[in-house]
Amino acid sequence: MGFLSSANSLSELSLFAGLPETTLDSIGKRLERRSFRKGTALLMAGENSGIVFIVQSGLVRIVTSNRSGENVLLGLLGPGEIIGEISALDNLAHSADVVADEDCICWCLPADALHEYLRLFPEMAINLLCMTVKRVRNTTERITMLSTQDCTGRVAQQLLIFAHQCGVDLPNGVIEIPLSVTQGDIAALTGVSRQSVNAAFKQLRAINAVSCNKTGHYMIHKPELLAHRCR
Repeated sequence: MGFLSSANSLSELSLFAGLPETTLDSIGKRLERRSFRKGTALLMAGENSGIVFIVQSGLVRIVTSNRSGENVLLGLLGPGEIIGEISALDNLAHSADVVADEDCICWCLPADALHEYLRLFPEMAINLLCMTVKRVRNTTERITMLSTQDCTGRVAQQLLIFAHQCGVDLPNGVIEIPLSVTQGDIAALTGVSRQSVNAAFKQLRAINAVSCNKTGHYMIHKPELLAHRCR
């Protein structure tokens, strides 16, 4: 464990974007760095940890259980995403488990410190609101996808959601999704079988809309084709 002392590192996180260096230095003294091994639970449904996590590196999955006790994947969050902020704000229990999908490093901020900083720094409150709005928009898009799209349309829509969530624009116009997402993950998120997702990717690769690079990240070459397929 350790505390964050670099304002430059802190400024790269969306929650703290636009804050002056002196403010970042002050906040950094309250942030604690924690490492989580793959499979470790950061948050548990039904509890309130009193801590907000900001992912620095790695990937976490949001899961809940169905009536049969099986895990249901609700979402994936990567670097820069905030976790536990809803419970920190409404003081209620977490609604789902959050588990490290791979080794992760997170910055941890006590809930009372979050409240204090949101009152002191309006820019930070706006940043959090924008992050929440973005997540709500992604949820709305996912509901629409599940209600209206066929298999290939669902896969295309989920890729666009990932791109909107954390996509990185490359110089050649390609969008990289910097998440280690499997076709099984996409199957769980889109409500179709793993075989159907594989077939959908074959169709999308055939029109050069998507590919997969050497690190296993999905690359979107033609987002307009994915958007057209979702209509």
